[in-house]
Amino acid sequence: MDNDQKIQLDLYDMYGRKVLARDYGNSGNSFSTVLELPSEVTSGVYLVHITVNGVTTVQRLSVVR
Repeated sequence: MDNDQKIQLDLYDMYGRKVLARDYGNSGNSFSTVLELPSEVTSGVYLVHITVNGVTTVQRLSVVR
């Protein structure tokens, strides 16, 4: 495991528009965060792209306001 990780989080709506982007620097061996969404992010289904050192994982996120 690389101790110096670059983490990028991108949130896309179902039309493929990027609605949020966050970069996190050196996270050490593990990473944990609470994702605070701005009020412009309305109820719906979104895709969360999490990239760690160039490797991307995509998860679905449902937002209910």
